Amino acid sequence: MGYALNAACHVLQGADEWVTSDYGARTDPVTGKTGAFHHGIDLISRGGNRTVVAFADGTVTATRNRYSGPTTDGSAGNYIRLDHGGGVYTLYKHLKQDSLLVKTGAAVKKGQPLATMGNTGHATGVHLHFDVEKDGVRVDPTPYLKGERPLHAAKTLFGNSGDEPTPTWGDKPHADIAALQTLLRSLGDYGGPVDGVAGKYTLRGAKRHAVKKYADGDMARWVQQRLKTLGYYNGLVDGEPRSLTEKAIVALERDYGLTADGCVADNDWYYLLAVE
Repeated sequence: MGYALNAACHVLQGADEWVTSDYGARTDPVTGKTGAFHHGIDLISRGGNRTVVAFADGTVTATRNRYSGPTTDGSAGNYIRLDHGGGVYTLYKHLKQDSLLVKTGAAVKKGQPLATMGNTGHATGVHLHFDVEKDGVRVDPTPYLKGERPLHAAKTLFGNSGDEPTPTWGDKPHADIAALQTLLRSLGDYGGPVDGVAGKYTLRGAKRHAVKKYADGDMARWVQQRLKTLGYYNGLVDGEPRSLTEKAIVALERDYGLTADGCVADNDWYYLLAVE
């Protein structure tokens, strides 16, 4: 019974989520009541790893760890609630007693172990009930688990987001942009002023380059510095991009609705140049 979710984003450490009950109307498995609404999704692990992990970075806002077994009172049993900012929460229910690894107020990272799934509260067997709540409404978690929908809407920059923006530019000079203009001039890719204000000619010169993992050089060094300025990168500015640089690029791409491939190319440059 059930089916493999083939999730892109995981809440089980084994990354092998198996759905036993979908979001939506169903017959309540405890009471037998028909037409009951299931506000989350029930999951087990195909491989047997019962460790529950955080869906995304967040802060623990509530926990309970006192239930020892199933009840018929509609309870979530033992649970953890995470705040992801912007009115978005995730909830992990029916956890095993005394298995919680985090406390209220703790900051957690995506993929961090939280607890062990159990059979506590309104449940008929060991599983995880997973909720996504946005602005006070519990929504179907399935598209979030499949990676089809982000928890937060993409950031916009001067009204732009996504792979094909229509560039509009700020007018504040910045040392990072001046450094790129100088570099592009030395490479013969830019003939405009070194004024620290990006525009279509700076973008055109930058788009002649691609920076990705293992693409060493001065352009990679500039990308690392720019990502550091924007708060995405805390590694060495050494012109030798490795996994940490790639992760920073992916984080920026996801924030602005870009294809998250870890490579700065084409219109990715716009979001590095125009962000203020």
